[in-house]
Amino acid sequence: LISNHEKVILSGRQKNKKQINAMNSKIIRFCFNNETPLLGICYGAEIIALTFGGSIHKTDHIQGLNRINIEKPTKLLKEPYCNVYESHSYNISHLPENFVCVASSSSSKHEIFCHNSKSIFGTQFHPEKSGRCGLELIRNFVNL
Repeated sequence: LISNHEKVILSGRQKNKKQINAMNSKIIRFCFNNETPLLGICYGAEIIALTFGGSIHKTDHIQGLNRINIEKPTKLLKEPYCNVYESHSYNISHLPENFVCVASSSSSKHEIFCHNSKSIFGTQFHPEKSGRCGLELIRNFVNL
């Protein structure tokens, strides 16, 4: 079913279920092995990190607008900073090997990350609720 898609976006979820996590990890590995661009949003970013050996940790619930600092321009965003919407109770604590952090904030050390050589990206924040900056990120992903 997924082999018919040019790109994949994994979005957030409300409940942590092992079966859904396992299915999403299979989707992530399929994208990795088949050079299919992948964007993980919030939970989607967390499950990408976990799938490849990264780690996450529970935090107080973070919700609202937050400024992220873009430390390394990517194919998705080139601006030095953006104001984005966040709503999450987990943060990525450690990125897996071959992934790099490209943006951080006062509440999340890995706001945006990407793979060194593949079109695999993760955002801790919600670009779909982040106005102009979020729209730019989604458009740039769609246009990869």
